[in-house]
Formats: sequence, C-alpha cells, structure tokens
Amino acid sequence: MPDSSLDPTVDPAVDPAVESEVLTRVREIWSEVLGVPCPPDGTFFALGGHSLAAFWIVARIEQDYGVSVDPAGLFEDPDVRRFAAQVADRVRGRHGDQSVATPGPDA
Repeated sequence: MPDSSLDPTVDPAVDPAVESEVLTRVREIWSEVLGVPCPPDGTFFALGGHSLAAFWIVARIEQDYGVSVDPAGLFEDPDVRRFAAQVADRVRGRHGDQSVATPGPDA
C-alpha cells in the first residue's frame, strides 16, 4: 500500500497537487475494493459499486487520510473525480485547522 502521508513541506490547504494525489489514491482504492480498474471518468455503479463496497471505500479513505466521508456521497454523486474532490477538501480542512488535526486531552 502506498504511503498516504502528504509532503510535510507543502501546505495542503493551498496546494492543488493535493487534489491530484487524492484522486490517484481514491482511484486505487476503488479499484482494489471493486476488483476492476477505475478509469479517470469512472462512476461507482458502473464499476459494480454497492452499499457494502461504499462502506469499505469510506473505511479505507478514513484509514489513509484520517478524514470522515459519508458513504451516502457515493450514491448521491458516484463520479470518482467529484468524490475525490470531496475527500481532498476534507484533507485540506484537516491540515488547515490544527484543532481538527491535534488530538484533544481525552485522546
């Protein structure tokens, strides 16, 4: 599995490469979970997506990036590029807001 950590010298909140990196990784995750190659214009259902696969994909996103993604998003907008853009937005938000990235005293 590739290292999903972002380059610590780059601010993901302003770096457009974050979205490209996330798209590449999201396509890999979709391919691994769904068992078929995910083209750049792939859609969840056309690739054989179903409710259990949506939860597996979301779990992998959370594991790799430490961000929460609603599995319903795959059903509402099943396009891989737009889904990856949502993930990238969350990654940017996590890195841009230190209160989200830093565990609290109860952690």
